[in-house]
Amino acid sequence: MSQPDPGAAHTQPPIEPPFIAPSPLKAKLEPGLVRISVLVCGLMVLYGLVWESFIDPVREGSWLWLKVIPLAAAMPGLARAKVYTYQWMSLLIWLYLCEALVRIVSPSVSERWLALGWLVLGLALCGAILLAMQRLKREQKKQAKPIG
Repeated sequence: MSQPDPGAAHTQPPIEPPFIAPSPLKAKLEPGLVRISVLVCGLMVLYGLVWESFIDPVREGSWLWLKVIPLAAAMPGLARAKVYTYQWMSLLIWLYLCEALVRIVSPSVSERWLALGWLVLGLALCGAILLAMQRLKREQKKQAKPIG
């Protein structure tokens, strides 16, 4: 009868190092793009209020000027460079662009020109937001790569 190896019964699996959580990435949005985003968003708020209240309202007593409230609500988050605000604004801006495209085909010449201005501002805000997020993601990827 063979005897079992006395050391085999007491062997333990190798000890794994403890899990170390990765440090949070320190990438931030570029200050220039943040300023551009806030500026264009503010211009859109003013433009929308003036357009829908004074220049060419859809009808007397129209409440369409309320469409700028989400833009105004986003401005503090844009100014503080909150990534979450940039993310949801990148989705919301498409509603404003679609509205501009719909109103460009209006029979009224003044409304066409106003809608074109709205489209230009919307595209500028969209471009600033998307560029800021693209550069942020690129910076995060650079920080996540191991040096070696």
